[in-house]
Amino acid sequence: MSQMMYVQIRDMTAESSTGNQAFVNIAQTISYYTTETPPLFDPASQLALTVEFYFQYAVIAIGVFGAAANALVLYALIANYAGEAKKRAINLLIINQNSLDLISCVLLIISYCIIALTLLVW
Repeated sequence: MSQMMYVQIRDMTAESSTGNQAFVNIAQTISYYTTETPPLFDPASQLALTVEFYFQYAVIAIGVFGAAANALVLYALIANYAGEAKKRAINLLIINQNSLDLISCVLLIISYCIIALTLLVW
């Protein structure tokens, strides 16, 4: 009886060995892809990093230009508003909008400078 069970177990393991072998091959492939280090000079990743680098500095330059332009316009509006005897509500709205634009440009510059500095540290 025990020899018959041994033969049955041996036959069952022989039948499922191809299934187990396929599972082992898949597991080895997955571990190969997850543990393999990427190549140092992969052209696609180098291109992506270069585009990201130039894009961040372009955003910083646009932010600096926008902040300078908004500061100049805001100065002109405030100087005009202070000198006018007849103060209109529309000028206050334009000054408010321009000051919000200036603040957003400054915050854009600060955030992208922080991002650029952290990428340089890495």
